[in-house]
Amino acid sequence: MNGTLSRSQLSPNDQDYHSFSRVKNQTSCVPAVEAEFQNWLSEKGIALSSGTQRSGSGTAKATVESSKNGQFDLVFCKLVEDTPVGLFTTEIYASSEGWINITVRSTEGKFVSVPRIAKALMRRLELFDATLQFLDTPITWDIDKVDDLVELLEDGDRHGPVWT
Repeated sequence: MNGTLSRSQLSPNDQDYHSFSRVKNQTSCVPAVEAEFQNWLSEKGIALSSGTQRSGSGTAKATVESSKNGQFDLVFCKLVEDTPVGLFTTEIYASSEGWINITVRSTEGKFVSVPRIAKALMRRLELFDATLQFLDTPITWDIDKVDDLVELLEDGDRHGPVWT
């Protein structure tokens, strides 16, 4: 690993991946995130550990922290991967209140596509940004759905972009 990251190295840029979603079934949120994080690490050949380990042609460190905020369970999953193309940091915050926040940053400013764990969570849970449901594949809307699309685009409760 490259040691401690400075604040500027973690500042968001246009190439980072970021999503915030609400989960329809709130009680399944934290257990699903923990399970999918473990599956994702397994796919990458990375174990949860307190130390840095070899991963492919680089190194990685994965951690999970759990806590309670009043009546809600919280989980923070973090994976830091030092690869030949740069340092990538994935942070996932989830709450039994029914929300998930995922951020993947590249210190080199590399484009970060939708991580596999985000797609896995989209398949496992019903995730929403206001009335927009997150899906792991694009959908096509016919002309008769244009009014629905306009309503979606104008939804003031939506946090993220809609790709059209």
